[in-house]
Amino acid sequence: MGFVSYLEDLIEQLNTFAVEWKKRFKEDDLLEQGDLLVRRAANLAEKLQTWIELASDPNVDIVRQLVCLKDEHADLKSQYKRLEEEYVLLQKKYQNLECRLVGSLELARKLKEKNKRLMTQLRSRESFKKACIEMERRCKQLEEINKNLRKEKEVLKRENRELREKLKVPF
Repeated sequence: MGFVSYLEDLIEQLNTFAVEWKKRFKEDDLLEQGDLLVRRAANLAEKLQTWIELASDPNVDIVRQLVCLKDEHADLKSQYKRLEEEYVLLQKKYQNLECRLVGSLELARKLKEKNKRLMTQLRSRESFKKACIEMERRCKQLEEINKNLRKEKEVLKRENRELREKLKVPF
């Protein structure tokens, strides 16, 4: 891990600096300032050591978690934006379907009325057809009666001729 090795190098440099400082300055005033600097360096080294421990502990990987959370937040924002766009498109589709449904309902109502008229016409045609069939049946009956009447007429004509001939008396 690059960050951990960087922190370890920094601690080593601080410790080296503190030792070098004590060796160089032996005077009291400078020694006090050197001790103060050494203590600050030691505090910084402790803090850095704590950071190293935290960075190397997989359960407390705060930086990674923050980066991951930031990435997840960005992903969620983009997903939310995409979902908003999809919602707008779905709303438009819904409105379009609603308009088509209203049009379909109006068309269905008109077709129902037309069907009703056609059924009425069909019933009238069926009754007309039945009447025509009945008329044809009666015509056939009348033709049969007419045929029988012609036969009878022929018979009567023949009988009438025969009677005339019998009635004709030779004088």
